[in-house]
Amino acid sequence: MRKLLFLFILLCSYDLSAQTCCSGGVPISGSLGLSTGSPKSVQVLLSYDHNMMRSLFTESERLDDRSRWRANHSLLLEVGYTFHPRISVSVLASGIRQERVVYTAATDLTDKLVNQGIGDGLILLKYAILQKDRALWMLGAGPKIPLGRTDAVDADEFILPADLQAGSGAWDGLFWTLYSQSPNFRPSMNFSVQATARITGINRNYNEIQHYQFGNEYQVSVGIADQFLIGKLLVDPSLLIRYRHASADRTSVLPASIPITNIPSTGGHWLTTIPGLAIHVTPRMAVRFSGTLPIFQRLTGTQISTSYKWKGAIFWELGG
Repeated sequence: MRKLLFLFILLCSYDLSAQTCCSGGVPISGSLGLSTGSPKSVQVLLSYDHNMMRSLFTESERLDDRSRWRANHSLLLEVGYTFHPRISVSVLASGIRQERVVYTAATDLTDKLVNQGIGDGLILLKYAILQKDRALWMLGAGPKIPLGRTDAVDADEFILPADLQAGSGAWDGLFWTLYSQSPNFRPSMNFSVQATARITGINRNYNEIQHYQFGNEYQVSVGIADQFLIGKLLVDPSLLIRYRHASADRTSVLPASIPITNIPSTGGHWLTTIPGLAIHVTPRMAVRFSGTLPIFQRLTGTQISTSYKWKGAIFWELGG
């Protein structure tokens, strides 16, 4: 009975605090930026991702509430190696700084939480099942590795919410596919469809008394890109439309005899647009910039969501 009471209190507290959990954490699923290179070549992509969350929603209705916000700063390093024209592997490492601010008008007090550290990692093995003429179709799969800490505490020694931890504390499975096609009338143009599915594992020792599982995540992106020569500078403008769905987070109190229960105000649907621009500094080095703007979102319960994101990256290829 005590465990059931604890679980009830836990879920009620998440109904209040989970308003800041939406879109948090390292954006691993949406940060895979390497395709394939020349055999025996190494590709490196170093990027910085800034996610500003100021928009409070109840389902698809935006609320007039500016009392809380979150900002996530992620540094991501993706390294890829091509063993064979059809086989390659990508390894992704991350670091994150998360900030959450809540202002209470009744007391005129502002509460700020900050946590930073090494985030989770990823290994993705990729295979090109179609590589012909101007078409490319690749499949990939691999584990998300729980490298980040999940035991960070605040100034009062209370453990931070799971979505403010640097890692998830669980092994996940990631599945990825990319199809791209260049039309005959303009070989420099490229149409692409990319999809990822992240099947999440369970952190079996969160706060020493809980199981915690982030919701499974699915993303589909449709995009177009082209190349233009401006003077002596080669530039690649692009535009993506991305749909993302995350199911509800779940938790239970140890031992696992108590069923895992959905956490209120977690999960939802997002539709965003992502314009981007790559500038080729040399034939093997490029600088990339992109931004993310919401088009539509329908969230579960009341949550704070992304107002905008921007990302800067440097890409270079070695060997081959």
